[in-house]
Amino acid sequence: MPFNPGPPPIFGSLQNLLSPNTRFGREAVRDPRFVFDLRNGREPGRKVRDKVRTFITSAPPVTRPARREAR
Repeated sequence: MPFNPGPPPIFGSLQNLLSPNTRFGREAVRDPRFVFDLRNGREPGRKVRDKVRTFITSAPPVTRPARREAR
């Protein structure tokens, strides 16, 4: 099964987790270049896909800080 790095699984999760690309890769699969490599066509294996799915589903929800109104 090809790994689709499109918006829902990984890139959407980066926005939801408020995580920089390198931090996400390092924490999910111990590879800071993971997201960059995916964008350049890398096809991760089954074990890596499973690690990423587990990381995304086990990450605690993050709330964005309230925006301050301009004065």
